[in-house]
Amino acid sequence: MKLSARLDNVRWALLVILLALAIGAGVADRFATADRLADRDRQVAALSQQVRSLGGTPVAGPKGDTGQDGQTGPPGPTGPEGPAGDRGADGKDGKDGADGSPGPTGAPGTNGKDGADGSKGEAGPPGPSGPSGPPGPQGPTGPQGDKGEPAEACPVGYTGETVQVAGKDYFMCRRDP
Repeated sequence: MKLSARLDNVRWALLVILLALAIGAGVADRFATADRLADRDRQVAALSQQVRSLGGTPVAGPKGDTGQDGQTGPPGPTGPEGPAGDRGADGKDGKDGADGSPGPTGAPGTNGKDGADGSKGEAGPPGPSGPSGPPGPQGPTGPQGDKGEPAEACPVGYTGETVQVAGKDYFMCRRDP
């Protein structure tokens, strides 16, 4: 097993342990809170009993019965003025007014449409010649020519030499020494 896989396993195990400890601490806190509340209720009940035994009325303790409504008191002072209300509906239209005086003269209008085309004139002189067109496609390949004389040329640094092999002459190039 590789070291990184082992480290991943250890990390997961630590995560599970920490999660279990957190859940355990939460449960323990709930039980402790419940115990504290129960203890407080017992202390309040004992204190209420002690106050009653001394002839007083406890202010803390179990809730008593709901009493009757009291008498209505005098009216209070007038409050400040409230905000303005919503706008009311529009009223009815009024009577038509008297006709007004004529307004100033308007700006000039736009120009009219162009007229119809006139009759055709005489033809002008011919124009100059245009540029030459692109070259045409290549023609078909011609027939093969006659066989020429064997070449007796070698590249620079080589010397030509005729050699006979099996009764035939061959030209070959040898490298210069």
